[in-house]
Amino acid sequence: MAPLLCSLPLSRREWGVIVRSKEYGLLDLPAVAARLTLPPDAQTTHPESGTQRDLFDCPDLALLPCGPCVRLIVATHPATSTAKPPIGVLRAGTVYELFLTTAPQTAFTCADVLGLYLHRGSFETVLADKDREQDERLVGVLTRRMVRNSGKS
Repeated sequence: MAPLLCSLPLSRREWGVIVRSKEYGLLDLPAVAARLTLPPDAQTTHPESGTQRDLFDCPDLALLPCGPCVRLIVATHPATSTAKPPIGVLRAGTVYELFLTTAPQTAFTCADVLGLYLHRGSFETVLADKDREQDERLVGVLTRRMVRNSGKS
């Protein structure tokens, strides 16, 4: 993760990046641990799965001693079993998921960032519906381009 972010011009925030992180050691950083003791910034419910998440926003977190600084969003939800979750890490009955972004807090809430990440590519489902509405007899049919006659010979 850090090599990717180091290669981007983050000082000018020219690139918008949202990634899921498996660096669960970030949860042990003093600033993050302190933030998790406070009430969440937002709560969301995923429309398809129904999973409810508490969201904690940790802005300006340095990934390396010399930077870059990114925004960490921690999403938590109660574990449904004691087994290792397919996504996130299980600690004391809570599943923690980490998202790193360069999206500024002034423009995107933590719920906005999570929504953008979780719904990536969701427009494809909508477009697939449009594809099915086409006349299937015409799929793969090439037609000659019609040229408008200007009336000149």
